[in-house]
Amino acid sequence: MKIVKIDRRYKLYDEGFHYLAAFGTTVEERILFAKIRKSLREKYGVDRQYNRTGNVGYAIEYNPVWRYDLEKRNGIRSRIFVTDEAIITFALLCV
Repeated sequence: MKIVKIDRRYKLYDEGFHYLAAFGTTVEERILFAKIRKSLREKYGVDRQYNRTGNVGYAIEYNPVWRYDLEKRNGIRSRIFVTDEAIITFALLCV
């Protein structure tokens, strides 16, 4: 796992997410990714919530503190975006 301070090249930078935790493809890193997501979910809530808008569809409400990005097809990219580095450090301590 690597924690990186990101710049404007990433899509979530303008929304206030300035730190990225990137995980590899090994089994240990996938387990760590799942444990950190569980810890962040317990502390800050779910990363996105789907709210129904009438009979037509739904609106997505994102968590302002953290989000994750997972490429499900081949599992190469597993990332967690956070607003502050202390959030991911605290999640690592809780794991």
